[in-house]
Amino acid sequence: MEETAWVQAIADSKESHGKPHGIVAQADFSADDIESLLNEHSQYANIRGIRDVVHEGWIDPDHSKPSLETSLKKNTHLLNY
Repeated sequence: MEETAWVQAIADSKESHGKPHGIVAQADFSADDIESLLNEHSQYANIRGIRDVVHEGWIDPDHSKPSLETSLKKNTHLLNY
């Protein structure tokens, strides 16, 4: 959330002339508090999207880590607000 607030403060400053026009914030879709985090991000005027950085260690082609896959699938529907 700190990054989002920082980028929004830059956009809100007189010197920036409203730039950047859009913010793509970071959120961990496997987190239990993802819904509240998305709600917090949505309060910033320049939010345009959310990114989740899934590192190579999470790639699970044989589905041996169902809890991570389940939490990601469960929480990505929250993007449809």
